[in-house]
Amino acid sequence: MSEPDINLLKLDVGIRDALINGGFSTIKSMLECTTSDISSRVEVDLYVAKIIFEKAKKVTQELTKASAALDNNSFTSLNVAVENKKIQ
Repeated sequence: MSEPDINLLKLDVGIRDALINGGFSTIKSMLECTTSDISSRVEVDLYVAKIIFEKAKKVTQELTKASAALDNNSFTSLNVAVENKKIQ
C-alpha cells in the first residue's frame, strides 16, 4: 500500500502547496517531524503546525482502523465460505 498523501487531510490549497514545497508530500513525512520542523519548513505559526500535525495523526488513526476492519471482514467472509463448503 502506498503512503497516504496530504490530500487526505483536506487542507486549504495554499497550506497543502506550502507543505509540498516544504518537503511534506505524505502524511508519514509529516509525522516523522516535530511541529517545530513543520512550522519552520512551511513558514506557518507553531499553532497552525500543531493543527496540521494533529489532523495528520487523526487521519492515520482512521485509516488504520478502516484497514483493520476490512481485514477482519475479509477473514470472517473467508471463514464463512470455508464453513459453507464443509457443510455441502
